[in-house]
Amino acid sequence: QASHNVAFVHVSRLPAEATTYAAGDVVEKLRVVGASPLEGWAVASARPATRDPAPPVAQTDVPAGQKLAAVELAAPPWGCRVSVSETVEGTVTTAHIAETVSKIDPRKRFKKGKEPVTCRVLRIQDRRLELTLKPSLVNDALEPLASYERAAEAAGRFFRGFVTGVDDKRGLVVTFYNNVHGRVPPHYFDKSLYALGQGVLVAVRRCSLRAGAKPRLVLALVDDGDSDGGGTYPPVEP
Repeated sequence: QASHNVAFVHVSRLPAEATTYAAGDVVEKLRVVGASPLEGWAVASARPATRDPAPPVAQTDVPAGQKLAAVELAAPPWGCRVSVSETVEGTVTTAHIAETVSKIDPRKRFKKGKEPVTCRVLRIQDRRLELTLKPSLVNDALEPLASYERAAEAAGRFFRGFVTGVDDKRGLVVTFYNNVHGRVPPHYFDKSLYALGQGVLVAVRRCSLRAGAKPRLVLALVDDGDSDGGGTYPPVEP
């Protein structure tokens, strides 16, 4: 007996020009966007916008640092809920709506159904796709730093991050993608020049990866005018 792979296409995922289908009609191209194990079928879409070009259908399709076009769905007080495809949604918190952390009411900044905006994937945590709209990150052409392993092999390289802590004793805390974060020693920066959420250009000076210990990433601030789209900085020997 021949086996069949069954796919279910909801009416909302049919092409706009297709009004009706009959048994035996040939559907030339579908894209699987989900699965229903209990029913034993796949969930598919025939919409051209889903097929060509192929947008993400799962959160795992979008690595940290990737740029995406998103449309707003709702603007609660904590930020904004956006759609990046018909099956993937993401969130932008108030900390990532503007360049620095401020008391911004998202409901006054965004409008439902507005033209898509370009955002960037910060991380996927607890099945949530977290995005940023910070211009310094969205417009950055440098490689995104998304792992401590990459930092350990990239001593001297430049990366763009954002300030998540300013402390006279602990230093300037800079966070990157996938919650990778490091510190600029306190005696190497002026506290009055930096604010929470501010985008900064830094260089990796050292990244220690030791079994049983938390990674330790040491950074140095770099003047944007010195980056020239890339570059290196003298690393600190371990």
